[in-house]
Amino acid sequence: MRASDAGAAKPAAAPFWFGAAAAGLHPSEMVHIGDAVVNDLVGALDAGMAGVLLSRPEQMPRHKVELESMPSKDDARWREVAGLGEATRLILEERAFGPVEGRDAAARKGAGGAG
Repeated sequence: MRASDAGAAKPAAAPFWFGAAAAGLHPSEMVHIGDAVVNDLVGALDAGMAGVLLSRPEQMPRHKVELESMPSKDDARWREVAGLGEATRLILEERAFGPVEGRDAAARKGAGGAG
């Protein structure tokens, strides 16, 4: 799914809400994973989702404008990780954003499991 499918560009809320609706979930049941501070993390948080910010070594250091846009640290709403493996572990194993039935079912379905 692309942001343009929602008729808007990130960080507008519409692409995030469109994705949640397509998954049959409320935005609060979703965790958005992305590597852009404003377009991914801030957009997801503003749309009511939890967020995981991928900070890959090749992207570091972040540009000044991204650092100035970084939301205040809030482990209940968002986390920063170095890769997808760590993001998956946070969401599925550590339940960093709390156990949410819809989120867990969507993750199992996306991973090829029954859901």
